[in-house]
Amino acid sequence: MLDVFSAAKYNHFQEKKTWEICHNGGFWREDKYVALNGCYKYSNNVTLEQISIISNREAATYYLWNSYFTKETLIKEANDAGFKVCKIFGDVTGSSYQEDNFTIAILLEK
Repeated sequence: MLDVFSAAKYNHFQEKKTWEICHNGGFWREDKYVALNGCYKYSNNVTLEQISIISNREAATYYLWNSYFTKETLIKEANDAGFKVCKIFGDVTGSSYQEDNFTIAILLEK
């Protein structure tokens, strides 16, 4: 079982730049930090979420690249890699696939 982001999620993705102060720490650090966030959309169904974390001890940047698929492109990629497609779902819980879902899950066999 594999899950990916869908083309519907890519179409919904918004480019933006934001920042926040996390006074009591948060996801990236236990102590206070500032997070500078940039969301960028590229062609070929790719996005980048760039997060720069600045704390009293260090500064670090994280790059979260995501690829997005249609049902057809996901099936083609799985077949090209030598997998047999057993079933397509809307998510890993087994919900029905719908084109407007933000995820696609695929059950594969090698």
